[in-house]
Amino acid sequence: MLKRFKNDHPFSLDVSQSAPNLIAVGFVSGNVGMFNFNFSRKQLSVLDVRRMRASIRSCRFSMDGKTLYAVSENKGLSIYDTTNYKRTRCFVKCHDQKPSSMCILPSCSTKGQQVATADEDGEVRTWDFRIGEPLICKFKDLEDVVNELFMAQNTLLAVCADGTLGAYDVRKRKLLMRSEPMHSDLLSVTVTGKIFGNRSLVLQRRT
Repeated sequence: MLKRFKNDHPFSLDVSQSAPNLIAVGFVSGNVGMFNFNFSRKQLSVLDVRRMRASIRSCRFSMDGKTLYAVSENKGLSIYDTTNYKRTRCFVKCHDQKPSSMCILPSCSTKGQQVATADEDGEVRTWDFRIGEPLICKFKDLEDVVNELFMAQNTLLAVCADGTLGAYDVRKRKLLMRSEPMHSDLLSVTVTGKIFGNRSLVLQRRT
């Protein structure tokens, strides 16, 4: 199945873990769309579209699928209720630099941490949006754009445009390690096979 969005360009996508037919797409225009995907009919139906003021950098569902988080190029962060499609909370400035990545944290995280975000200056932040002052901690160990955040059990992995990988213990809220720089900036990471992808279209295996 191929879906084309007229006059708009998708930039980020996430699938709800609790309802695999529920899909969120963040667009360059600032639109955040929630869609229902019918697998048998191969149809994508629009459930709701909300608008932020700048391009969507990342959108992620909560573990239970009841909440959608979205960060935008103008440093904003919005939270949406996926039941009634209403925005429940908005932060005008979640980072000092433009956000670049986001991921959902496991329930075992201390201080009720729910979400991790990262920006173009290498800073990683963790959040608990159930409280009045939601920012829990900041990590300033990386030096360039964080291209992806990924949870591996209790370890938060961050791959950076400076060619390094940072690993954080989200329970103890500290940096575990930072790798030596690789020959190219890192764009993606997965725990399966310990493989990293970089801008030179090279897959590198770490032992």
